[in-house]
Amino acid sequence: MRRFRAWTALAAGLLAGGCATGPPPVEHFYRLAAPEAAASLAAPRFDGLLAVEPFRSDGLLRERALVYGAGAGSELRQHAYHAWVAPPTDMLQEALVAFLRGSNVARTVVAPEMRLRPDYLVTGRLLRFERRLGEGGPGVVVELRLGLMDVRAGRALWTGTYREEAPARGDEIPHAVAAFDAAVGRLFGRFVEDLAR
Repeated sequence: MRRFRAWTALAAGLLAGGCATGPPPVEHFYRLAAPEAAASLAAPRFDGLLAVEPFRSDGLLRERALVYGAGAGSELRQHAYHAWVAPPTDMLQEALVAFLRGSNVARTVVAPEMRLRPDYLVTGRLLRFERRLGEGGPGVVVELRLGLMDVRAGRALWTGTYREEAPARGDEIPHAVAAFDAAVGRLFGRFVEDLAR
C-alpha cells in the first residue's frame, strides 16, 4: 500500500510538472490617448454649460478586452490578456470632454458626475470599436453616434453617425492602439466642425 501511494504521488508530480510549461501569460493594459483639438474656436459656439453623458453600447463594447474581427465576416472576438484600462465607452466620454474643452465649443464643458444642471447635453452610442485583421492590412474601425440637445428648449440641435477607419503601422497591438488614437481624434474633430456651423 505504501509503495502504491509513492507511485501515485510520483505520477501526480510528473503530470503537474508536464502541465506547467512556463510562466503564466502577462496581461497588458492600454490607455486611449485623449486627442487634442487641432484648433480652438475664437468664441464659444454655445453660451452655457455643456455636459457629455456616459456613452451607451451593446455587449462586447461595454467590456475592457480589446475586440477584433478578421476578414469581411461578422464574427468578433476578444483578445486574451490584452485589455483597455476602462471600458471604451468610459474612455471615449472622458476624451470627448477634454476635446470639447480644448475646442472652446461651449463656455463650460463637464461630465455628469459634476451634478450640475446643463444647458446642453451631448449623448453618444458606441457602435464599433474594433481591430481589423485580414484583408486590407491591420487597422481599426471606430463608429459613434453623437447628438447634441438643448436641455432648456427640450429639442435636439444635432445628431449624426461618425465612422473612422485608420491603418495600423504593424501587426502588434500597440500599433492598433495608436491607430485608435488617430481615428478617435479625427472623429471628434468632425463632430466639432459640425457643432461649429
